[in-house]
Parts: sequence; C-alpha cells; structure tokens
Amino acid sequence: MTVVEPRRREWWVLLAIAVAGALVAGTLGLVLRHPGRRVTGPPAAPVAVDSTVESGHPSASAAGSATVPPTTIPPVTTRPAAGQPAPVTTTSTGAGTGPVGGAGPTTTATPPPPPPQMVTVPDVMYYAEAPAVDAIRSAGLTPQVDYQQTQNQCYVIWESPPGNTQAVVGQTVYITVATNTGPCEVT
Repeated sequence: MTVVEPRRREWWVLLAIAVAGALVAGTLGLVLRHPGRRVTGPPAAPVAVDSTVESGHPSASAAGSATVPPTTIPPVTTRPAAGQPAPVTTTSTGAGTGPVGGAGPTTTATPPPPPPQMVTVPDVMYYAEAPAVDAIRSAGLTPQVDYQQTQNQCYVIWESPPGNTQAVVGQTVYITVATNTGPCEVT
C-alpha cells in the first residue's frame, strides 16, 4: 500500500494570502471609519424665492422676492504646464453681479500666457562659421560659438540642439567650429 503525504504549501502562497488579507482589512477600515462620506457635485446657484409663498403673509412681499445667499465656492486651482507661471486669482467682496443682484464675493482668474513661439533649428552641420551663425540668427535663435582645435578648418562639427528640431524663439544654439588657429577669418 502506498502512503500519500499531504502536500506542503509553499511560503510564497502564504505570503500572497497575507498581503491580500491586509489590503482587504485596510480598505474595510477606511470605509468603516468614514461611513457618511460621499461625493457631491458643485453647490447650487442662488434661488429667488417669492416671500408671499414662504410666509403666506402679503406684507412680507414688499420687496417682491428674497434671495437665498449663494454658497461660497472655493477657487479652482490647476497646475500650470512645466515652465509656465501660475494664473493669478483675485477676489473682491463687493456687491456681486449675479442674475438676482445679490452680494457676495467675486472671483476672477487671469488666463495663463500663450505658449512660447517655437521655431525649427536650422541644420548647420558642416557649414562655414559665418553662414552658420547667420542661419541661426535669421531663425530667431541666439548662436554661441565654441572652437575645437583640429586639422580641419572653419566649419561646424557639432550643434546643440540638433538641426531640424523645435526650439523656443531666442533660445541659444551651441555650435563647435573646427579650427587650428582660433576664430575663423572670413576672406
């Protein structure tokens, strides 16, 4: 007769069961700790109420209607794109100009500035120094020239950002010109 031993559980199975149990317990703890929390939409706009209906008394309708004060709405905040300044928010507490003419805070936000103007970097590899600098300037970019001593003379051997890529107007384009004597002279 053959004896079959009970199968031994692997340690990783027990670990997975423990982790799953901890996640379920944590989720239940959050739900039970905050049972009344629910997601709601934005507050409603002010509502005009006819005071004769509310009180049932005609003398209460001298003004004709009463306005329920608006709920204070917190300002909306957004994160600006990388490199962009945050929009400016101003708040005044003077009389509002809502549809019912009620008083309350007025919030206005200035729009963010337009995105920077982009241009294509000219490909000036193997150009002579002067035409390379002229091409970069005519594209609305700022050239920065460096020199590397080699046996070759007076042409661009390196450019950053590379040609045919996008750059912000006014951005510096670095070029390295091969030379054996220093700055090239135009003849």
